[in-house]
Amino acid sequence: MKFLKKTLSVGLSLALCASMVAPGFAASFSELQGVIDNQQSLHDVESGDVRIDYTDGNVTLHEDVIREEKESGITINSGDITIDLNGHDIDGDGKTGAVITAKGEETNLTIKDSEAAMKTDDEGNQTYESGKITGGNGGQGGGIVVDDGASVTLESGSISENNANLNGGGVYVQEGTFTMEDGVISGNYGGNMGGGVYVNTIVAEMRDSQAQFIMNGGEISNNKAQAGGGIGSYGDIAHDNKEYAAVDINGGKITENTASGTHGGGIFVHHDKMEISGTEISNNTAETDAGGIYIYESDVDIKGTTVTGNTAKGGRGGGMSVYVGSNVSVDDNSKIYNNNASYSDDIYKQAGATIKLPSAALMNVVGEDGKPITGWYWDNIYGWGNEDGNSPYSNQDNRVTSGTYTGQLFLKAAHDKYFDVIYTDGADGALFADQEYEVENKNPIPVFDGDVPERPGYTFAGWMVDGESFDPETGMVTGTLTLVASWTETPTEPTEPTEPTEPTEPTEPGIEVEDPDIPLGGEPEVEITDPEVEVEDTAIPLSSGPVTRAQFVDYLWRHEGEPAPVQDSGLFEDVTEEHEYSAAVAWAKSIGIVEGNEDGAFEPDELVTVAAVRSILTRFAAYADMAMPELTTLTGADDEAVLNCDQVLAEFFGEEYAAPDADGLDIDDAA
Repeated sequence: MKFLKKTLSVGLSLALCASMVAPGFAASFSELQGVIDNQQSLHDVESGDVRIDYTDGNVTLHEDVIREEKESGITINSGDITIDLNGHDIDGDGKTGAVITAKGEETNLTIKDSEAAMKTDDEGNQTYESGKITGGNGGQGGGIVVDDGASVTLESGSISENNANLNGGGVYVQEGTFTMEDGVISGNYGGNMGGGVYVNTIVAEMRDSQAQFIMNGGEISNNKAQAGGGIGSYGDIAHDNKEYAAVDINGGKITENTASGTHGGGIFVHHDKMEISGTEISNNTAETDAGGIYIYESDVDIKGTTVTGNTAKGGRGGGMSVYVGSNVSVDDNSKIYNNNASYSDDIYKQAGATIKLPSAALMNVVGEDGKPITGWYWDNIYGWGNEDGNSPYSNQDNRVTSGTYTGQLFLKAAHDKYFDVIYTDGADGALFADQEYEVENKNPIPVFDGDVPERPGYTFAGWMVDGESFDPETGMVTGTLTLVASWTETPTEPTEPTEPTEPTEPTEPGIEVEDPDIPLGGEPEVEITDPEVEVEDTAIPLSSGPVTRAQFVDYLWRHEGEPAPVQDSGLFEDVTEEHEYSAAVAWAKSIGIVEGNEDGAFEPDELVTVAAVRSILTRFAAYADMAMPELTTLTGADDEAVLNCDQVLAEFFGEEYAAPDADGLDIDDAA
């Protein structure tokens, strides 16, 4: 046996306890092999410190073990052996061959790390820190090889950064069982298949034996292979018996693995039998099909498992692809959603395979757009939601229900189309702001969220769609819907005639009333008003015919004393400073009683309509902090020109109305 001599400087040796080992000091593969074979601990030659401890089949490392030139990998042929990494590495140093090979039905190897722990940094990121089985570089199997019926269990620690030219970068199971209770298989590479783990059923079939991989926890992550980035299980389709391989995944995470050449970013299973329960399969990537799980000629039972965030970059089945000869069952407790592919984002199933499909609504998850997922929808090469008849399951909403299917499927877990539902007042926005809803197809129309609308001089008569009466409480949403309030003009009640007032008694003439302001003995210093002088007329000086929008605004401006704009809000596109009524329009725009259309135009020369008068006066009343009168004189349809603006304005301001002269006033002369 080869022993390395530890050397320390005098000063350093005095500073260290006798039991401590110098940093960077390592044992060789030959030394570890000797401890296992001879069942004896390895001590430092000079100090006697334990370097590798052996006690009743338990091997505990007290330093790293590194493979030297011309050394073989570690081989365990029999016995119950537990290797405790104890925070240290067994490093193949990139030399040819697997790090550890377990062989024989009498071999039971357990790998653990009593120092392994999850560490959390200041930003909340967790890192698994442990000793590693690392640096392997085999043909079949880089980290650990299981053969000839051996059993290997990973309780903790990690199998990481190993390489296999063909299959099984981290773990290669040819005949026997590898069980993962916890720990991590990460950063391994397989040149062909199974970057993290590979199960070779073909050899097991030839030997009439079995190859098993059992995962009860832990994490398989960041591994890479041409196919089956995380796990690859491959059987011979020439044999009809799928019992030679048994892959049972009962928890843990399979995440961020890559199939860099073809299929199965997370898992690749070919002519084998597999059960997946209570597992997260997420964020794996395949160059072509099946970002999450690739299934071919295999029986797969999926229970309580989440498949999400996986990507098939150039093909089908972002979450899962199921090919001919396969039987797949997915229970209602599983969630397959928010995966991505060129088409068939979540599940692709080839004709000739069978799948039991759960209810997508029972997943109780939301899609990438934040809306609840309600079902399975057709997502083939013709596009998501395609209705051109090329899809055998295309229907009105392109939905595929839960059940068992044998035909071809291209599925996305999503929701039906959403449509806008709008309630509007039918009075140009003068009564209430539009109520807008976003509603999924074939769902009930939402009820107007407010009191019964009110409008002076009118009675609410219900809602209309496209000019016809419509009851929103009996309808379903099947497209964009605009409900317009309908109004019936309220007839004006005739007023009762008033009783004539009694004339007042005339004042006795000739009786002078002493003016206290007139100084005694002098003439009054104020002039007596001439009784013949006329009082200013308060009649509305506006034409009884139609007037333009600019003329109507001009009257309001002059009525207010021709004020300047309250702020410089500019003019409309079709009103320049040279326009006759530009000052009035600028003022009206600045206080918000007029608004332009969608093109930013005011249309000053268009006749003012019933709807425009109502809107302008409603906004003016709010601006002037005055009560809005009933406006019984404002009649006609909303889009009709007002023929009696003089009467309407007299009613609005509570002023005296005077009919125009017989000849009337021309529009151009109107105020």
